[in-house]
Amino acid sequence: MNLLPLAPRETAAEACAQSLRAVVLQAEIPIGERLPPERELAQTLGVNRVTVRAALAQLVSEGLLSVRQGSGYQVRDYLESAGPELWVALAKQSDRAARAELVADVLELRRALSRVVLERLVKKKPKRAALEQISAAVDALEQLVGSKASAKDIAEADLDVLAAVAAATGSAALRLMSNPVAQVLRGTPGLVEAMFKKPQANVDSWRALLQWLQAPSSETVPLVLAALESHDAATVAALRRAS
Repeated sequence: MNLLPLAPRETAAEACAQSLRAVVLQAEIPIGERLPPERELAQTLGVNRVTVRAALAQLVSEGLLSVRQGSGYQVRDYLESAGPELWVALAKQSDRAARAELVADVLELRRALSRVVLERLVKKKPKRAALEQISAAVDALEQLVGSKASAKDIAEADLDVLAAVAAATGSAALRLMSNPVAQVLRGTPGLVEAMFKKPQANVDSWRALLQWLQAPSSETVPLVLAALESHDAATVAALRRAS
């Protein structure tokens, strides 16, 4: 049977959460103010109270709202209470210039994390199995690039390489820290296309890193980071030029 997978559909609760999240992120309700009651929100959004309650619970878990029995939902300062999962939502709410600045910050954080990963690999040379896993991920990426796959598929393969490199450190903390960065790179509008305008360059960079991993040296870490910074600068410039 030649069945094609169905595209994931947004649930009513997800749609409500997205609408309410936008209101909070755009500061339409000041920090410390209470949201209208659930019944009023349900009427405004055209859904039932159960759906609204599920959406509000999502925003509470994201650090956008606080809730207290008998007092309703109150807007929090998300910069003090939320986490990196809000990066994508912020990017979607931003105009082109502001989005480019957000991306520049994320890429700078990625370079800082990359420095820690590389320094860890210098101190603790990766095992053969880890190197083989990285090599296999790079091979898969190169195959996709050669087949003219979509930027989205290439980006996923590139993130697989990044995950394999993080795994080679043997550090659970570093692997967990790399996940939010990957989610931002995956979900920011226009970023994938900007990052992979010349995907063969990504393959070449990973091949060079593989060679470095055969005998990692702290003296060459700045060179690796400089190459990454140059690529990131080109990405941000492309994002600023995008229509």
